[in-house]
Amino acid sequence: MDPRFAIVGCYTTPDRRGRGLGIEVFALDSPGPRWRHIATTPADNPSYLVMDAAQRTLYVAHGALPTISAYRFDAATGALSLLGVQDAGGVNPVHLVMTPDGRHLLAANYSSGTLVALPILANGALGSPRHRLQLAGRPGPVAGEQKGPHPHNMPLSPRGRWLVVPDKGLDKIFVVQFAPDAGGFSIATETIVAAGSGPRHARFHPTLPRLYVNHELTGRIATYAFDERNGRLLTIGEVAGLPARFDGWNASGDMVISPTGRRLYVSNRGHDSIAEFDIDAATGSLAPARWRPSGGHFPRFLALSPDGGFLHAANQDGGVIARHRLGPDGALGEIDLRVETGSPACIVFAG
Repeated sequence: MDPRFAIVGCYTTPDRRGRGLGIEVFALDSPGPRWRHIATTPADNPSYLVMDAAQRTLYVAHGALPTISAYRFDAATGALSLLGVQDAGGVNPVHLVMTPDGRHLLAANYSSGTLVALPILANGALGSPRHRLQLAGRPGPVAGEQKGPHPHNMPLSPRGRWLVVPDKGLDKIFVVQFAPDAGGFSIATETIVAAGSGPRHARFHPTLPRLYVNHELTGRIATYAFDERNGRLLTIGEVAGLPARFDGWNASGDMVISPTGRRLYVSNRGHDSIAEFDIDAATGSLAPARWRPSGGHFPRFLALSPDGGFLHAANQDGGVIARHRLGPDGALGEIDLRVETGSPACIVFAG
């Protein structure tokens, strides 16, 4: 069933260059579909959003703050109503993951370098944090960017056993297990990357035992073989995410893989582009990149439409979400829709 709504979190505070008003809800009207704004829910820096499997509850991380909120979502109207606000167990939550059993919401707190588990109550609201893991290690060499542990992402492995946690501040990739009935979080493996790389996001290939990690500070993308049995990573190779001739400032942003597994897309904040890589069907290796303009400035977030036909770039500083058409094989095409909204940081589809 096609989604009926797009929900967008927008930065609001001056320290995040925020010009947004909170959480924006758009109705997706055919043909296209087009985006029609229907509601604004005021909230401070709703920088990351995740919906539960039943699409009844929206969880919101509040960037630069120590809180996470839960909202009831009305799939008939798109309306949001606050269920409650909970302590994030750290500062600046940047990524949220629901456990496969739906019992816990896991949060990565960038500024405090912690992973936290919050129980999900019967009505969808969040309980107080019960489990917490403090990441530790020697910070990387880039002043101002690597002050300490900075986890930015923690996707679940395909079978739901492992969390992969790139840590921008420590130049490490942690593989972590979460077992609430056996002590909570435990680190299984640590993979060290080149000093000053700043690993930011990780993505699993949909069919191959491959993991891709983009490095925020160097713009490079690494490919790893992933062993589901023990959580170990084996480096396969790295490719550049920026043109060799580019010498300006850049920070690699988000990364997604096409449903076919044939394309990887990475956003570049500074170069203001989307880097597109062909993925080898047999080995999972990446071909050299091609680049297209992101459709705005500072593309923080990428979102595929549920049908896999479009890639949306949330351009935080440009105040615009640019929708790029994708070919049948996932090839990145032209921009066919621009949606203006203040400082977009995250998109989810629902309804």
